[in-house]
Amino acid sequence: MFLRRDLFCCSPLPSPPFHHHHRRRRRRRRNRSYVAACKVCCSVIDVAFVVDSSAKSQGQSAWTQMTSFVNLVLDRLTVTQYALRVSFVSYGDRASVQFRFSEFNDRQSAKLRISGISYLGHAGNNLANALEVLRNQVFQTNAGARSLAPWVAVIVTDRSPSLRVTETVSAANQARAAGIQIIPVGVIIPRQLDSNILNQIAFTRARMTTVNDHSRLSGVAVQVADWICKSYLSKCLYCIHNLLTKSLRYRIAMVVLLKLRLPTIFYIDENEDAANLCRLRRFPANTVCTKVTNINVNGF
Repeated sequence: MFLRRDLFCCSPLPSPPFHHHHRRRRRRRRNRSYVAACKVCCSVIDVAFVVDSSAKSQGQSAWTQMTSFVNLVLDRLTVTQYALRVSFVSYGDRASVQFRFSEFNDRQSAKLRISGISYLGHAGNNLANALEVLRNQVFQTNAGARSLAPWVAVIVTDRSPSLRVTETVSAANQARAAGIQIIPVGVIIPRQLDSNILNQIAFTRARMTTVNDHSRLSGVAVQVADWICKSYLSKCLYCIHNLLTKSLRYRIAMVVLLKLRLPTIFYIDENEDAANLCRLRRFPANTVCTKVTNINVNGF
């Protein structure tokens, strides 16, 4: 059996000891415990944090506040092999993958690694290269990315690109075409960062935020975590062929996909039009339906 209990991480916390004269109080406590357990996002998502490590006026202090912001976002997410997985890319003159999705299966280990990443302080800012590395080295199935999970990239920056400037938007468009949803987080410093570049690279302008000082990044961590948690597959809709006539493995796969809130359709007739079925359900407008005759759930 490949189902793991941590797939369903939003389960009630242990209830208090039962006493018959406290029956009503016991029920209220159980409900409160359930809500508390679900405050942390349990969605299945691959999220990469791309953090600008080029030279800053505040130097190491600014870098520490940027990595602390990433860790605050992770505090709102469930990092496990079967839920959200995380990767980290830092960049200055060039981009460097600090760790990939398959390296950490718990939040605390990822946070410790992020806290230990060194500040580069490069003179140049090469966001175009960071976006290329993201697409070619991070969001690849052979590098640990899961094809059945939404791909999200949170870009944290406080400087406009200074290298390959004209290629930055093109690199962002290629990343979006590959299914990567970019969430820009900008620290707007006069004569350092132009918010227009953030609008141009964002997956949607509704998921972009700015602050006017590094110390204020902590104030948007909850919002960014919420955007990550509510991400859906942006390009492909996976369909399970002949689900009801398949083995128990496929029935379990259906339960997993529904629990993970992945946009999924199920059909029985081999010749049925998947696109028509897609239109009958409330999925994002940019979702594309496709038939899949076999599905590998071992990647969850």
